[in-house]
This record gives sequence, C-alpha cells and structure tokens, in this order.
Amino acid sequence: MNTELNAPASIAGKTYTGTIVSGAGDFASSGIAKASFSSDGAYTITQIGGDVSSSSGTYSYSVIDRVGIVEIADSSLGNATYRFTFTSATTGTYTATSGSSRQTGTFTEMM
Repeated sequence: MNTELNAPASIAGKTYTGTIVSGAGDFASSGIAKASFSSDGAYTITQIGGDVSSSSGTYSYSVIDRVGIVEIADSSLGNATYRFTFTSATTGTYTATSGSSRQTGTFTEMM
C-alpha cells in the first residue's frame, strides 16, 4: 500500500519542525530545527536542538509526482534541494542534497 499523499500546492505561510535522522558533508548529522516559509520567497531556519545552525535565505517550491520540492539559496549552506514526501496532511519524511552532502529526516507542520 502506498502511504504517500499529495504535497500541498504551496508552503507559503507555513512552519515545520524537522528532526534529522542522518546527515553527512555540509549538513548537520543530528538535531531539530524549525523552518518558516514566507509568502515573499524568504525562509528562516531556527535551531531547536543538536548541531543545526540557524540560517535564512530564499526558496522556490514546486510539486513533482506528489513530492514537494524546495530549492533554497541559504546564507550558510549555499544552494540545496529538499524533497518532502507527505505521509499525512501535516507530516512526512524529507531528503536534502547539496553537491555530495546529504541529510534525511522527518517533519511536522506546526499549527
């Protein structure tokens, strides 16, 4: 049974908490962070715990094959791509890549 749901059409105005499962290269290997996406294409990452660095930048968002794709230009990391797979309307898993660096984790929308 496929448990993937359609990603939302937009993440503007939404905030998610992310828990890192694994990370290598330029990405943190553990921790929890809050990601807030504004309607003007800006976002902020705020450290909640672990070795996550707070940062900010710009993003673009699209949906491809039910997966939310977030392309970022980050003040600390540079360019990266996040793929959000929703397993409910507000939760799921993610994979992030930037060059050879990679991170995986889970996320939950903050209400």
